[in-house]
Amino acid sequence: ADVTLFATGHLVFPALQAADILREHGVSVEVVNIATIKPLDVETILNSVRKTGCAVTAEEHFLNGGMGDAVCQCLCRNLPIPVEMVGVDDVFGQSGTPDELMAHFGLDRDHIVDACRKAISSQFLNGRNAKNRFIATFDWIIDEKNFLNVLEGNFYTK
Repeated sequence: ADVTLFATGHLVFPALQAADILREHGVSVEVVNIATIKPLDVETILNSVRKTGCAVTAEEHFLNGGMGDAVCQCLCRNLPIPVEMVGVDDVFGQSGTPDELMAHFGLDRDHIVDACRKAISSQFLNGRNAKNRFIATFDWIIDEKNFLNVLEGNFYTK
């Protein structure tokens, strides 16, 4: 797999949807349902990221003190890799329907897809692409020749 996607709670289904979208674009995603934060399944987390080299966490919780934070602490101690987090930033809550709030806070399939793209790009740009090949994310190709253009936001299409 190209990226590990750790999800919990209501974001497991959008994480599976994001994996389907990424798969359509040639990106392999290993989705791991983190059913409990305490105790955290460290062995499963490490086994998965050893295969992928980068990770994304997705939760309907504040980023600080939640599942993403616990996964990042685990990885920092054991296997530092690029990680992107999808969750609620340190902001005040809002009022609205559940769907409106999920969209407002970026807790949806599209934000998860974007976070996976960023994690894979970070892995490559940090020289951690163990597969030593092009990384295709959506319609963009990132390679060693044009990685500076990627940093500047200039993407090359297939």
